[in-house]
Amino acid sequence: MSGALLLGLAVAGVSFTLKVIVEGIKALREVMALWRSDEERHRWRQRQLFAARAAREIHDLGLGESWSDHRFAELEAEVEAQGALRKPTVFGLVAGDSSAKRRERSLTAALSKSAERIILLEGDPGSGKSVALKHVAERLATRASKAWSLGAVIPLYVNLKEFSLSRGALDANAVHDFVLSYLKRGNDRDIDAFLDQEFDRGLRDGTWLLLFDSFDEIPEILAATDNRTIERYTEALSSFLHGMKRCRGVIASRAFRGPRAAEWPTFMIMPLSDGRRRELVGQFGLRRERVRELLVAIAGAGPDIQVMASNPMFLGMLCDHVQAGRPFPSHAHDAFESYVERRLSRDRERLYRRHAIDPDALQATAEAIAFGMTAGSSPGLSPTRGAIQRVLSELGRPETATLDRDMDALEYLKLARGSDTSGISGTERTFTFAHRRQWAIEVAGILPRTG
Repeated sequence: MSGALLLGLAVAGVSFTLKVIVEGIKALREVMALWRSDEERHRWRQRQLFAARAAREIHDLGLGESWSDHRFAELEAEVEAQGALRKPTVFGLVAGDSSAKRRERSLTAALSKSAERIILLEGDPGSGKSVALKHVAERLATRASKAWSLGAVIPLYVNLKEFSLSRGALDANAVHDFVLSYLKRGNDRDIDAFLDQEFDRGLRDGTWLLLFDSFDEIPEILAATDNRTIERYTEALSSFLHGMKRCRGVIASRAFRGPRAAEWPTFMIMPLSDGRRRELVGQFGLRRERVRELLVAIAGAGPDIQVMASNPMFLGMLCDHVQAGRPFPSHAHDAFESYVERRLSRDRERLYRRHAIDPDALQATAEAIAFGMTAGSSPGLSPTRGAIQRVLSELGRPETATLDRDMDALEYLKLARGSDTSGISGTERTFTFAHRRQWAIEVAGILPRTG
């Protein structure tokens, strides 16, 4: 019997065995489902549907921000972590101490191995914190939507930039109410009913994974002049995640104005290594020779380009800049200005047909808004449209007459996005640049029309 025939038979045997195993697992799940009561089967199905919806929401959020999960591999962060690990044993997972710092090449793996109740995910603006949280949320939600266990962990992505305390004390109850209202923002009766029944139960049983994004962009923290405000929000989140609850939480923030909690293990997103940088550049569809030229140019660039090229967000802009046929930039802000100009000019005709505005005029308005976000009585990086109107009026900017139309146009081009909360309209809608800090720092601080 020939070697090729033996190999073919072996492959066929393995394929048949795997098919039998898969069919056996499906049959086992069906049998397990029969053992459940009607109430348990209903809860199981409702949890699957909720998880599937959570995965779709993260996917749709990514589309609104020009981000796609299939490209996350280029942004997987190396982290420097400290804290307990969940170690596999014959009988499951147990927590084991790991007090020494360690390097993890995959943020997703690091989060899954951690046994800590609260994790601080820390990194510079544009380092990939939000992208990482959304990646983890979409992957875990998709997995939970197919899980047959009632104890499957479902991720809940919550953006803290919308955490505005209008009244009452800042405590665990305030966090609880905000999270619940954020999850109900879709104006869906079925989701409201599900959360009313399952939210507190999931907190107690540990079947939620709370993924808190943008701690440093909480409006009150952005406006704070001392550390006490940061400490109060830190204490409130810590209190919410502890007590009688078993759920775990991840809180993402940059170091500046980040949570003050020495006992929280910190996952620090490290700058891109040379290997990660090559991997990311290779994902942008550049020709092989252009990839080599770009990497050589980065290696020989000035210190500001060197530092920024270790940042995933800026490196993506740099690739986009070179892909457009432009020469390698001499300064970091040149790549960002080029990015904005191309985004405006490529849709010049669509922009005029839909919003009757010229790209140059729209760029002037965008720069004015970015300047307003950092000047004087700053409304923060995710203000309401009404707050932007007020601050620009105070600064005497002429763009305020057509401001609402211009913000609609920026959202249309995906250079900005509006409120995540359904049902809010008019001046109460929030407005956020897609690259918030880059606009606030680069545009407001460098481009001439903001002077």
